[in-house]
Amino acid sequence: MKFAICAGHGKNDTGASYEGYTERDLMVLFRDKIAGSLRELGHTVVTDGDKGQNLPLNDAIKLIKGCDVAIELHTNASENKFAEGVEALSLEKDKVLSQRLCNTVSKCLLSKVRGDGGWKSQEESARGKLGFVSAGGIILEVFFLSSPKELRKFLISESLLARNIAILLHTLK
Repeated sequence: MKFAICAGHGKNDTGASYEGYTERDLMVLFRDKIAGSLRELGHTVVTDGDKGQNLPLNDAIKLIKGCDVAIELHTNASENKFAEGVEALSLEKDKVLSQRLCNTVSKCLLSKVRGDGGWKSQEESARGKLGFVSAGGIILEVFFLSSPKELRKFLISESLLARNIAILLHTLK
């Protein structure tokens, strides 16, 4: 299979930040781990930049066409430092896969699943229509960066979570 694995926020846009960590930098490293695991499993993977690099959203959207699955990785943020959970935004056609991705994250990070079993339509997002989703991709909000507890769980489990996501995607036919 061919996958597009992208990191949210590109170039000068760092996304959310907390305690010296930025969403962009965390998700670039996470993207690279997932992409590496998928390649080890024999899949073709395109990313929105070379290892450690993150290109703008327009470049990421262009990768969706020709891929079986496209995922853009993000973190959530809230003023509430106790906010937690995982959710995915996608078109209805990707609802089941979005739910499976969220279940995988939830089990690994021991976090709650938000939305409808993890899935939300793009209309339910704070921004409304989303370019990556409209083009056929899935936005996976892995955890709340603004939560010290969630950040700690992600940092401890990042490599295992990347491998588990790759294994889930590997089982798709």
